[in-house]
Amino acid sequence: MRSFKIKTETVTYAIKGREILRKNGFKARIEKSGSKNGRGCSYVIEASGSGTAETILRKAGIKFSEIEEI
Repeated sequence: MRSFKIKTETVTYAIKGREILRKNGFKARIEKSGSKNGRGCSYVIEASGSGTAETILRKAGIKFSEIEEI
């Protein structure tokens, strides 16, 4: 099982991304995260499952600023 942290700029993309990942067999949840650059908040999707979260999100058109496998 692989685990990911996926940073999005809006809560809308975080919610859509979480739901798409869940539909693809991932366990996923959202956390609010402060921005390091002082430009407001961002959101992090923490997901775990088999497969590649990045590929699933890109095919669904979900925008994210970074993804980290943990």
